[in-house]
Amino acid sequence: DVSASSYKLYASRWLHLFLLSILALVSDWACFATAAVPSTFQQATGHESATLIDIFLVSNVLSCFLYTDISRRLGLRNSTVLASGLMFFGCGLRSGFGLHIPAYAWLVTGTILIGIAQPFFQCAPPLLSATWFATSERSLATATALNANQLGIAMAFVVGAASVTDTDKIAPYLGLITLTAGF
Repeated sequence: DVSASSYKLYASRWLHLFLLSILALVSDWACFATAAVPSTFQQATGHESATLIDIFLVSNVLSCFLYTDISRRLGLRNSTVLASGLMFFGCGLRSGFGLHIPAYAWLVTGTILIGIAQPFFQCAPPLLSATWFATSERSLATATALNANQLGIAMAFVVGAASVTDTDKIAPYLGLITLTAGF
């Protein structure tokens, strides 16, 4: 029988939780990026922003079915690193890397990549908490990372509405999300 006192808890676990939380925040910020400015987005692209959100959510649900198998095979760290790379690349495709709004097919492709990546940030907190945190810290650790998604949605509405005042501001705004994803 192994007692709880035989485990060494490293302070860096909070940094890892913070980084996972940032990834979760950015993934939902990217999902809902244009939700606050639907008419501006439609004017710029000829497509509804809600369609990208639907595409994201379908990609997300399908990826959730693969999360446990992939994370078990690759491990928590490797699957999170892979997913963060997918999210960064997807954000880059959607933003035209901050230079211009790309063709709609690239917006869709980027959205699918971000949707595939998100479960690796959304489903990982309980595993991270159970693996790296003491029993008394697990609720706080899990809640912190899970609630980062909600902050990402809030960011989409607050930052999106404040910074996208016309169609020329969409690409730089999406570029900001890409830079944050690359953090």
